[in-house]
Amino acid sequence: MKRYIVKQPKHSEINDEKAFKIGRADINACFRSNNDGDYRVSGYITADDLNEVFRIGNTEPDQIEKVDKFYSISCGDIIVDPDTQVCHLVSPLGFTRIGYDSYFGKGA
Repeated sequence: MKRYIVKQPKHSEINDEKAFKIGRADINACFRSNNDGDYRVSGYITADDLNEVFRIGNTEPDQIEKVDKFYSISCGDIIVDPDTQVCHLVSPLGFTRIGYDSYFGKGA
């Protein structure tokens, strides 16, 4: 098991257009927003994999270590593997790897 970091948008600090793009899991908007500081660490979830993080984040609030306001996990949220620092965007179907290395094709 691993303790994953869950990052969620700072909705109070982003405009409606950016919020709409993030909510639709627009990878470019999410990547830029993550780098521009429009995301915050909202909590930690201990799980075996991304699917379990998603399930716990939506059905087991008592299993979430909250550090800020935590909403259920949805499209546009980012899950970070603390060991590798690889980030995955919650997409409409599954997860999309993002982050500097993977986004620019320089990663493993």
